[in-house]
Amino acid sequence: MKKARLFIILLLCCAAPAFADFNPFTQKRIVIGSFKNNGDPQYDYLGLILENSIYEYALFIPFLTLTDRERASLLGIAGDEKYAAAYEEAGGRLGFRLLPVVERGEADAAVAPGSVFIGGGYEVSQDEAVILSIEAIHGTDKSTYAHHEAASSLYDIVYRPETYLVDFFKKFLRYKTHLVRFIVEPEDSLLFIDGTLLGIGSKEGVLLTPGAHRVRVSKNGFKSFDHLVQVREDRITIHAALQREETKEPFFFPVSQDGARIYAGARYLGTSPDSVTVSESDRTVTFIKEGYINRTVTVKEIEEKPAYEIPLLSGEMKTSVIEQALRHKNGSETLYYTGLGMTGLSILFGIGKTAYQQQADLYKSSNEARHSESLQAADTLGYLTAASVTVTAGVFIFAFIEMLKYFDLYYEGQYDLIRGEVRF
Repeated sequence: MKKARLFIILLLCCAAPAFADFNPFTQKRIVIGSFKNNGDPQYDYLGLILENSIYEYALFIPFLTLTDRERASLLGIAGDEKYAAAYEEAGGRLGFRLLPVVERGEADAAVAPGSVFIGGGYEVSQDEAVILSIEAIHGTDKSTYAHHEAASSLYDIVYRPETYLVDFFKKFLRYKTHLVRFIVEPEDSLLFIDGTLLGIGSKEGVLLTPGAHRVRVSKNGFKSFDHLVQVREDRITIHAALQREETKEPFFFPVSQDGARIYAGARYLGTSPDSVTVSESDRTVTFIKEGYINRTVTVKEIEEKPAYEIPLLSGEMKTSVIEQALRHKNGSETLYYTGLGMTGLSILFGIGKTAYQQQADLYKSSNEARHSESLQAADTLGYLTAASVTVTAGVFIFAFIEMLKYFDLYYEGQYDLIRGEVRF
């Protein structure tokens, strides 16, 4: 952690971003300046460390509030021709919250309205105790914005800046914040707060506003921690221990052609017939070989049926599969419509049987000959109805069988070939 902290400090030494399009009605410029060494010159390096620590902290300020005095001052310049365009860009209004713009520089860089300069001084005693003074002043009238005095150790100044910066920033922010400690495992995980990268590993002294905050911790090879955390009190600890992603044991994919490249998504796994390893997050596996049709199958399908062979088909074989599918599809449709016709015929036979049966009932007492003829006709139509129903059922069964043969091609892994080519 010491090395990581020093590395971040060195990076910040080289960073001095400039913000040309500063709008005092929507933003507040925070200029981080130098710290004067009031003691032994051998500790001059602490000035840069203090400057960088404050700069690093300031980068994560979500917003800054305005006092009534500050609002009145800004509204007073809104009508100035110099600031009219900026005020119009802000929608012609001034709220109570401004977004921070953090820069590096000296006090003369913070003279514009809405700017604050942070600087100070320090002195190291013989026992390596550090007396520190941090001063934030308004850029325009040089009045005090926030002031903090602290006694710290040389070790804390370098490696635990939160011990002296938390109290200063609580005054500087002017609104309620809670002190939060993040313990992250593994220590080289990335820590994000509300979508902003806070750093690498555990963090002490993070100031957050009360309410809900999205906390995400991630590292390659581990399941991410991503939760909405409620911050309701001061000095809470949030522990995020990542669980390593489980990997499956290597297993062999039976493939009909050797030399096929195997991919899980865009990740290359190997070449058949070698065994490969898929992770828990892998859902599909794709097989690719020149001159053959690409195949994609689900990992779950392979696991449930380990003897399942994935065929890689050439163009000719694809044509054959499509022809088979078309034949079964057409056969199923022909039998289906034949069955519908037979169903209609069965209904007609049934209606005729019923009509003759009713006619026989009418002639039962008045005309014996007509009664007998009607009964015979009704019986004949009854036999025809039964035969027609039987044939209809058989036709539908054969239509269903043809449809099953069509879908068998899907179960055999041909669905990606015939999909879009032959459809019911």
